[in-house]
Amino acid sequence: MAHVVKKKPVKKIIKQKTREQWLRFVERSIVKSQYGKKIRIKTKDGTGLHSQNSWDWLGEMMVEVINSIPKDGRMRDPNMFVARRLGIVLLTWFVRVSRAKCFDPRRPLVLRKKAYALWLENLSGITSLLMDDRDDPKIWPGQKWDNPFGKNAKGGKFV
Repeated sequence: MAHVVKKKPVKKIIKQKTREQWLRFVERSIVKSQYGKKIRIKTKDGTGLHSQNSWDWLGEMMVEVINSIPKDGRMRDPNMFVARRLGIVLLTWFVRVSRAKCFDPRRPLVLRKKAYALWLENLSGITSLLMDDRDDPKIWPGQKWDNPFGKNAKGGKFV
């Protein structure tokens, strides 16, 4: 018999913004922290790319994520909550912005094609990092590993 894990609607568990709301928050925070601070750097290929000299938006992002921690006591590990929320939002923003740059007709085709190849390479690398569990025993050497869906799976009392 297959094991079924029931999923609860996310909105009932945590204070939730939609994907669009989180991405707009990141965009607004970046723009706000860069206002009047952008500098132009000439690159080898002659394109002028801006670099930023303010990372204030990351602080704003962290505050917003921390403020979204459920206050009703149902969450067991705030570190994992913050890491998950921050990671998902930043990764989603990175992937969507990277793709947008590939498909922006205002950019030179040669750069768009290079950006697309890099986008695919990044997605492949991200997927590999998320799925590859070979180093887990080295990272958590005292952790015992037992598939919770295995025929002889064991259950304990630690929470």
